[in-house]
Amino acid sequence: MIKTPIIMAILLFIASPLQAEEFYYVIPENANLEELVAQVEENKVFKGFAGIRWQDILPPGSEKGTLVICGEHNEPLVVPEFLNDKALSISGNCFGKRGRIQVAGGGAMILKRPHIQLEQLDLASDEGVALRVENSDISITDVVAENSSEGLKIVAKTEIKNIIITDSFVKNNKIAGILLHETSPEKIYQNITLSGNKIINNGSQGIRIWFFPTATKSSLITNLKINDNEVTDNKGDGIVIVHQYVDENNPEPIIKDVEITNNLIERNTGGIAIRGVTSSKWFETSKISGNFINNNEGVTGGINIFWSQGVLISENRISNNKTKIIDGNGVLVDHGNKHIHVKNNIIEGHLGNNIINSGVGVMVLDNEDIVVENNSIIGNWVGIFLGGRAPSKNIVIKENKITDTRNINLYFDRGYDKDQVVFYNNKMAPIDFKLRVEN
Repeated sequence: MIKTPIIMAILLFIASPLQAEEFYYVIPENANLEELVAQVEENKVFKGFAGIRWQDILPPGSEKGTLVICGEHNEPLVVPEFLNDKALSISGNCFGKRGRIQVAGGGAMILKRPHIQLEQLDLASDEGVALRVENSDISITDVVAENSSEGLKIVAKTEIKNIIITDSFVKNNKIAGILLHETSPEKIYQNITLSGNKIINNGSQGIRIWFFPTATKSSLITNLKINDNEVTDNKGDGIVIVHQYVDENNPEPIIKDVEITNNLIERNTGGIAIRGVTSSKWFETSKISGNFINNNEGVTGGINIFWSQGVLISENRISNNKTKIIDGNGVLVDHGNKHIHVKNNIIEGHLGNNIINSGVGVMVLDNEDIVVENNSIIGNWVGIFLGGRAPSKNIVIKENKITDTRNINLYFDRGYDKDQVVFYNNKMAPIDFKLRVEN
């Protein structure tokens, strides 16, 4: 049987994942889409975003409304807050073709209401943000956020929870790819998941979660999961999670339960940097595990952690990260940490710039209760470096394999209290024990 275009359109309509709902379509005001309009009832088509009647899509008593975006639009779509809080599905899958919104400035799409499922839509704002999320219970799947000042931004009025961003493509934005950038106090962020996304070639960090000191300790984030993403070729660190309020004057971490797992972080200007992270269950609910962190060149090196507690760093492969200054190492356990485990990692090929505190496999500075265990530390300028401005407490270095070191296997810097270090059952090659102590 020969399938006519009309029959094919009907089959596409039947196969559409949106068919369970009553849907409404929005098409460009000046578009010649007569064939599309003919396939749906006239009263279910809006011309342009200004013509959308939200009360028709989500009338009182409805369980769910569905809006399909067809064609290319050059006006922003703002989804307003409704009294009706039922679920809203927005899709760019218009009979097998993706919809697109591209604007000159501002937000290409702004989600002001909760309970939204957004999928299969391309977004760009030349001088603004491609997608801005301002409310809770929002799922974003297979969205492209590109060629904007900022890619995808999460901004709470007071509280945001239950945000899931999966299988999306965030690329070629002038600043960060995915960002949560908080400067105000008393903001709460809970249950944010970034999974399976490609975050590529953005002008700053790939993923930036950043609380400024003005946010104070009253601004919290809990249960952040970043897993299975490809974060590559960004002009800043691959992943940054920082609460700048946490420092020597305010040492208690604020960001609770962070999992960064199974990501590819490659060719960025730095790997992973976290500050002010803690764990509700030590070494279980905050962890950096299973990542491949390779060939990043910048200040951070592979993994940089400071002013954090109860974090597990395990099962990562950290390779060939470079720096033009000091401290660009495989794993840097920087100042102010407590209860950090660095175990079962492969850390290789960090050569730095031929000074002693650059190109280190694992560097531990001013910290307390740190365990460095069962790591393969291969081909670095220095294997393990212990140093800092103030004495550390309870440092355990055990069962590591340190091989092919180019300079020194183990280095104690001046001022480091050797009585606070337990060092045993480590294997080093070549056989001669390369140890340097600075008094």
